[in-house]
Amino acid sequence: MNDGVDPRARDLGDRAELGLERPRTSAAEIENDEETLKKIGRKTTIFGRVSAFLIVGGAILLGFVGWEANEEYEARMDGFDAIDRAEPPLDGPAVLAKLRSILATSSHDDARSRAIKNLGHLRDVDSMPLFIENLARKGPVRRDAAWAIGRIGLPDADVAREALLSQVSSLDARDEAQVLWTLALLEETRAADTILAAFRAGRFSDMDDFDAAVLIRVLGPERLSSEALMTHESDSIRLLTAHALAEASNPSVADALTRMLEAELQRPEDQQQTEVIRAIAGGLGRAGDPLGARALFDLLHRKPTLRAAVLDALAKSTAGPQLAALMVETQDVGIQRDLADLVAKSHDDRVIDALVALLEHEEGELQKIAALGLAELSDTRAAPTLFKLAVAEDRATSDAALEGLIKIAGPENAAELIELLQKLEGSQAAVIRALGATGDSSTTASVLEYLTKYDGKDQEAASRALALLNTDPGFDALRTRIRRPPAINMAATSSVERRVRNEKLRSSRRAAIQAIGLFERPEVSPDLRFIVEDPKDDYELRALAGEALGRCASNEQLVEVILKILDENTDAPARRYYLRGLWRTPRPEISSKLLDLMRSTSDPEVRRAAALAIGYGGNPEVDQALAAMLRNDELRRDAALAIVLSGSIENAHALVQTLLAHRDMRELVQERVTNTENDRFNVVTAYMFDSEQIWRRIETAHILRVGAEGRSFGYAWNKVLSVLQNGWDGVGGLNRREIRARLWSALRAPEPAKRRRAAEVLGAISEIGLLLRARDEAGVGAAEARSVLFAMNQRSQ
Repeated sequence: MNDGVDPRARDLGDRAELGLERPRTSAAEIENDEETLKKIGRKTTIFGRVSAFLIVGGAILLGFVGWEANEEYEARMDGFDAIDRAEPPLDGPAVLAKLRSILATSSHDDARSRAIKNLGHLRDVDSMPLFIENLARKGPVRRDAAWAIGRIGLPDADVAREALLSQVSSLDARDEAQVLWTLALLEETRAADTILAAFRAGRFSDMDDFDAAVLIRVLGPERLSSEALMTHESDSIRLLTAHALAEASNPSVADALTRMLEAELQRPEDQQQTEVIRAIAGGLGRAGDPLGARALFDLLHRKPTLRAAVLDALAKSTAGPQLAALMVETQDVGIQRDLADLVAKSHDDRVIDALVALLEHEEGELQKIAALGLAELSDTRAAPTLFKLAVAEDRATSDAALEGLIKIAGPENAAELIELLQKLEGSQAAVIRALGATGDSSTTASVLEYLTKYDGKDQEAASRALALLNTDPGFDALRTRIRRPPAINMAATSSVERRVRNEKLRSSRRAAIQAIGLFERPEVSPDLRFIVEDPKDDYELRALAGEALGRCASNEQLVEVILKILDENTDAPARRYYLRGLWRTPRPEISSKLLDLMRSTSDPEVRRAAALAIGYGGNPEVDQALAAMLRNDELRRDAALAIVLSGSIENAHALVQTLLAHRDMRELVQERVTNTENDRFNVVTAYMFDSEQIWRRIETAHILRVGAEGRSFGYAWNKVLSVLQNGWDGVGGLNRREIRARLWSALRAPEPAKRRRAAEVLGAISEIGLLLRARDEAGVGAAEARSVLFAMNQRSQ
């Protein structure tokens, strides 16, 4: 058709009616951009214009929504950052509230998971409704919600049972293990078959918080003692089954464990697993059943190469009374001796009667093990056997028996100890110390005899014994002996300057000065101050006098010592020796004076001694002042020492940040804390437990060990463990038995935090027997003991 219209224009018009773009035209057809726009406007219909607007608007809207979604995604963790940056820092309830808000409002799974993990770690019971709600979200959120519910545990998590059960049918491989494990933690027997199937399939093998005790509670011994589990082809499943059966801790599982042991031993040699056998052995020991005992003894005879492994398994899993029951069952003296040694080392008061029975055993080694074990438990019934062993020809046996007598000696043993002095030529020192331990003042005359008649160790032992007896004649004798005879010049600033002719006098005075502090009588302070400032005296004696002064001086007298330290007219050696007395005996009452001392001097030794005194004093009232000093470039090194010994939680965290920021601080603090050439960080006394100072030190050490930003400062933790394991033999110090008793008491304390740290320390210093006792008695401290035992078992595998 020829209507006079260009066909190309007709085509354009048709396309315009459909709201489509017109094709590109040549440059000759376009007059200019403005004209083109006018033409487009004239050629486009209303529908076309609306469609174009919607397309452009939709693109803009989609772009805006995408930008907004991206902004929201990038900001999903801002709530956590706000918690970290809050000034002042948010308190616990405020932090929990913020985390709950994030969990309730966030649309991002990773933010939800992070909030859940934090709330679960903090065991926030108020978050239970949110945890339950998030069980419906598959994947990491559901796993983390189930974990948090399990961490809160019974009884508070009981409300989550139905929600967890409702998820069982829809679980996938990713979520199955955690949801079922949480049901096991809640002891949900309705899911027992499903839990058992997952266990048999190995779903729980790699779980960090797996605890065999949970399985025995929810599944029961019968399900776990099936042949399918006890002979499972997987070594890890058999191992976990043995651990779970062992947790029953009663005779009901002895038969199952015996059958399991036999099945393991019938495997080809290269398929037998030592760890499985160890776990079975531990379970048989805990069962306390004669059937299990016979199986163990049979194992020890059939597999001599496993003897050490079996005994080690028993030591780590079986409490003292069960070990004692095994000991009675065997007729093999060698095995009985090994078991008796484990019984004695358990330090469990419940084995005392079993050890007493061994005192009458015909086998001498068993008598010795029993007597020394009873002495460690402070049971005086060991005395007759120890007296008999004290005169043994074997010097090691005699020395061990004498050490045992020192631990249990009382007034009733005084006469026999005096007789023993005549029999033991060359070993009187230990007997003299035992005389002091009796507390019988009537022995003072006998002890004084050795103070004046003999030299060396006997003289040192007699001095300490007199201090323990604490009689006026003993005090007067020692006070006389600490003085330097006016006519004798003993001046020496090092060992090379000493005169040989003065050695006996120096040795005698040294013993007397060390012992005089034990009397804690302020009237001797002037004598000790004279020695400290005496330029004609020996350097070591002057230093020891400073230490004894710190023990004897009243608070008023110690303030005078501080003034002498600050006095410019006090010579440098005397100042240094006075400083030794500042920190030997904690004095929280004078903490403010010690802070002034730190601030007012530039002498590094003075500041260091004052810092140690503040740290050992453990006075919480100085925490703010120490925090300020930690921010002071000049004082922060010494403030760090005080905080290591007795910091608040806030100051401990601040110290971690300071150590991270200052390399010189890291090296200096570590060197001073770990230094083995002095006792500055080795002191442990009854006061430190009574005042809670030791727990502040332990908590600070733990915070330093955890560290931050991938850096850990474990040396403080290792040092405090060493101190608690070895005790301190200085003035007023606690020995290992006394420390052990204090830690056991703390494990039964009402404060959960103290129980957790006590359990951790007992495990770290190898007092496994006490943890096993707490676990089996199932009272206060049982949960903490079990947690530490579980962690130790995990590390050993």
